[in-house]
Amino acid sequence: MTSTTDVGLESDRVRNQSGTISEDLCCSICQNVLWKPVACRTCETHFCSACIQKWLSNASSTCPLGCNPYSERPCSKFVNTPLSRLQVACIYEANGCREILPYEAVEKHETQCEYRLHQCPGCRSSFSKNEIETHISRCELIKFTCADCKIVCRRRDVSQRHTEMICVREQFRQYRCQSEETIKQLREELKKLREKQQFAIPGYERVRCGGRPCIKCSKCRDWYFTGNAETWQWIRYCENWTKEDYNRWHGDRVYDRFKRRDDGGTCHTAATAGVTANHGVTTVCLCENNIIA
Repeated sequence: MTSTTDVGLESDRVRNQSGTISEDLCCSICQNVLWKPVACRTCETHFCSACIQKWLSNASSTCPLGCNPYSERPCSKFVNTPLSRLQVACIYEANGCREILPYEAVEKHETQCEYRLHQCPGCRSSFSKNEIETHISRCELIKFTCADCKIVCRRRDVSQRHTEMICVREQFRQYRCQSEETIKQLREELKKLREKQQFAIPGYERVRCGGRPCIKCSKCRDWYFTGNAETWQWIRYCENWTKEDYNRWHGDRVYDRFKRRDDGGTCHTAATAGVTANHGVTTVCLCENNIIA
């Protein structure tokens, strides 16, 4: 709500000055009594800190009195001292506050003053501290959030937009969405786990060679290829081999580039048997990542 920091300190709020307040204690921009004053380092003119910041924010780097560039310094003690002696009426005097305060105590008092107006978050009307809670408890424009379904609506609309049936239906909808999201996340995690895991979990039927089956293709993964990637791609499509491909396999001894894993493999056949048996239908895992070049 409105405070002295927002609107400045008007001279008629000062109670212990019999005549006109000295110009030295007034802001050169707003003409009110200085509030949180600062000064121009060049011309020594004092301004309210809020006033000079607003002045400079309008794309100006020049002091209001023409000093260029404006350079700020703390307020002079010759201004601070007389300011500190001022006795000031609370800004909420019109609301009933009768406090007269030392200049330096004004800001703290205003944040705690019981006559400070509070704005209703619903209708935006202003009320005193003693009235605001009662008003909010009845205001038809206050937004209501259901603790169960999280539907948000104004108090006046609750009977139409938040019936018991609507609440239950919304809870089921949210539960379904959450369940679908959870299932999606679990599937993604399972996919990553399977990509990371090489061998099928215990309980899978072993392949004919006695080796450990691959988690993806269920073929023997106790062997891996150590040659280059181009040759590996050629081997992976061995079901399409011609006589020339088989001649290359044997003539170049490509099968020697298969190595048995040393982490507990159980396969009892040679790699060549796995790749050449049954006219090229392999029992060796030919998954893309079964290569260590």
